[in-house]
Amino acid sequence: MVAYSPHPGVEWQLTWQETSKRSFNREFGEVIRKLEGSVQELKALMDAADDEAARKKREQELQWERWRREEDKRSEAKARSESLQQLSDIMADWTKALSVEMFFVEAEKRMQMVDGERRVHLESRLRLARSMLGDLDPLSFIEQWVSPEERYQRKFKDE
Repeated sequence: MVAYSPHPGVEWQLTWQETSKRSFNREFGEVIRKLEGSVQELKALMDAADDEAARKKREQELQWERWRREEDKRSEAKARSESLQQLSDIMADWTKALSVEMFFVEAEKRMQMVDGERRVHLESRLRLARSMLGDLDPLSFIEQWVSPEERYQRKFKDE
């Protein structure tokens, strides 16, 4: 016969073996005494196992909390980096757009010196070229920008 604790984290058992010289009928009283005598030991083992399980659970929760906070910081840094990169790209695009605009302004100035059918043809070509390039307004460029806060909202504001 085996008496054991099914409680998680508690390794405890008592065993008795019936043999031809040893019968449970004669040993039953001793089995009961041993079991009753083990109650305090078993309770102490179970309490210790419960305390250890609670400690491990708290430790795991703290570890998850640290991980979530670190992930929050990483996400915020990534949003900031992506936003800064987008802003840099917008500025580079605006610099190109400014160069293109200067090209068209200079072309329009020079067209003032051209007359007749050639001027009509050049004005048509200039309008077509402008329409292909789209909007060159810097405010349109900045409206497309997504700020770090729009990309990611911190979950832990206390840091």
